[in-house]
Amino acid sequence: MTVMLRATGVVGLIALAIGTSGCARVRGHSGYLLDQSLAAAIQPGIDNRESVAKTIGRPTFEGQFDKNDWYYVTRETRQYGFSQPKPVSQTVFRVHFDAAGNVVKKGSALGEEARAFATAKKMRDKLAKG
Repeated sequence: MTVMLRATGVVGLIALAIGTSGCARVRGHSGYLLDQSLAAAIQPGIDNRESVAKTIGRPTFEGQFDKNDWYYVTRETRQYGFSQPKPVSQTVFRVHFDAAGNVVKKGSALGEEARAFATAKKMRDKLAKG
């Protein structure tokens, strides 16, 4: 009888371990991993497109309506088991150039600004699909 209870307990623990392993939290990172010291090295009025590309690389994407904007997008996500990933944070680093290709300004958008940026991009993608 005790052998039977022990075997049932072991089987139950194995089933519980297998069942809860699908509920593990998974953290994800997608997009550009910006090095803050390299981003700080970019100076408005001194750097141009070529030097920015050499310093931090090509952008995640360029502005759709204004090719003088370069965007570097980073997104952190979390998900449980097999559920859809949910965004936890998003950062958008933007470099703006003048018509000659020189850096005019740079900066990061966090929180609400980045969320508004993501929403605008999502709306644009939906409209593009028709």
